[in-house]
Amino acid sequence: MEHTVDNRISVSIAFFGSTTVSAMGAAENKQSAASFTGFSDRLCHVTQLIIARKFSSKLSLTVVPSYLHRNYIAYNDQNDLFALGIGGRGQSQ
Repeated sequence: MEHTVDNRISVSIAFFGSTTVSAMGAAENKQSAASFTGFSDRLCHVTQLIIARKFSSKLSLTVVPSYLHRNYIAYNDQNDLFALGIGGRGQSQ
């Protein structure tokens, strides 16, 4: 999605989603993070909203809030994680 004002693109927004499957062998130790008992234990899901803005020909910024869900985790770990990425590009000339 792009929002335009006066035929200029001011903000770009994109959605990214991914599901991955762990291919590592299952551990016999039930307290291990690799102690998979079923297929769904091997799944990990990631979603991101990528928001970018070009302020001028020399400056652009990007903000990427992210959400990660792991179906199976080791004891005392978290299934859900949130992260915020920030990036930019600047030119001196």
